[in-house]
Amino acid sequence: MEMKKYIFTLAIASVCFANSAFAQGDNSDPSLLSITSEKNNLEFTAGGRLMSDVAYYHSDFTTLKSGAAISDARIRASLKYNKLYLYADFDFSGGKFAQKDLYLRYNLKEGGNGTHSIKAGFYADPASMGYNTSRYQYHFITRAAPIEALVTGRQLGATYKFYNKYMLLDQGIFAENRYNNQEAGYQGITLAGRWVYKAIRSDDMTLHVGAAARYAKMNTGYVEKNIFKQSQSFGASLETSVDATDRFLHVDLPWASSNLNLSGELLFHTNKFFARGEYLYKHVGKTQPTQELLEAQLGGLWSAGSIAAYQKFIPYRDNKFSGAYVELGYLLFGNRYSYNDEMGVLDGMNDDNALEVVARYSFVNLNDIVDGEYFLRGSKKFYAGEMTSAAANATSDPAGYYYYMDYPLPSTSVPGGKAHLVSLGLNYTFNKYVKLMAEYKYTRVDHYYYDLDKNIHAAQLKMMFSF
Repeated sequence: MEMKKYIFTLAIASVCFANSAFAQGDNSDPSLLSITSEKNNLEFTAGGRLMSDVAYYHSDFTTLKSGAAISDARIRASLKYNKLYLYADFDFSGGKFAQKDLYLRYNLKEGGNGTHSIKAGFYADPASMGYNTSRYQYHFITRAAPIEALVTGRQLGATYKFYNKYMLLDQGIFAENRYNNQEAGYQGITLAGRWVYKAIRSDDMTLHVGAAARYAKMNTGYVEKNIFKQSQSFGASLETSVDATDRFLHVDLPWASSNLNLSGELLFHTNKFFARGEYLYKHVGKTQPTQELLEAQLGGLWSAGSIAAYQKFIPYRDNKFSGAYVELGYLLFGNRYSYNDEMGVLDGMNDDNALEVVARYSFVNLNDIVDGEYFLRGSKKFYAGEMTSAAANATSDPAGYYYYMDYPLPSTSVPGGKAHLVSLGLNYTFNKYVKLMAEYKYTRVDHYYYDLDKNIHAAQLKMMFSF
């Protein structure tokens, strides 16, 4: 009996502690529990979050799984002492434990001219407006597809931030792998920053313009036949959580050694209207240990005898991808839209009985196709070789067949998929603890591997609780 009482007490304390971080973290949700000691200048808060989704999909060919799912289930904790702030956030959705934000922040200087702070731990790198907006504060069921596909997200690192009423400067250094548990290689290094100028800033209106950049030098991978191989994979769902497949938007990039991300952003709001958007560009640099690969293939039937000859057999090149989104919202009922100076983002709806209508267009392109290469559906691959004379003059072939040669040049095209997505939504806030979101989404898919799929429709509902 005593053991059960102890376990129950410990569980309640753990939930309260973990939930508090969410209440006081960046873009925090409301918290039901807040304990303040003015004598010791200490503040402790507790809260938690649950998101549940229902979705129905209709597609041309490939079936998506309609149904319901718990998309987010978190407990959080925060502790503030003078200028020191500790935050922790853990996710249990999907039946698995996942570490989210875990960091320490210290305000070096506070005042009317602005706030200077340093931050260290595991959290989102600053190089995106969309990713640095909390999902609970978002005005759509998910973040935009280009954010999910092209932005790295949380990393282990340290940043320096300055913000005031007129600007936001946020930059830092990060590690590639937070646990250093890669199979081979060593951790790479990332430099990232976001810089925002607030041309108009008042309670009733904000106009900000910004830019962000991120450079990552990667060096993690695996060893195969005594050769160290680096690779990178990324993708996105079709802005839905119930079936979050990334089959339509996904790339696997062998020999990836660096990333350069660049983005520009614009945000405007009045009391009843908001508009915001981002354009994102990603360049993936590649390198090969050419000498080691040349030596490994010597003695084979088609082996090359020099680096120049080998590079004709195994070409590689850098890749480029891009995406963008524009979001609009109008507040039908409720107080007003507000802006978060510290994070440089639009706050969510927290008024009782607030109702808004929103719309979003997003575009993401994970295709990087070489001009002149062609795709054969039957073999599901691109070819870089030339057509034979019979194929060039198909009428001379009695069967009318086309013939292709893929020797000696393999293709370097990347068919990751392309999509245009349009969303229309209606969001209702019962109070700051309970929100309901309804959304219709149309997606136009362009993917070489799924050429029978062009039109995908989705009707979605999300219920969010924060306590």
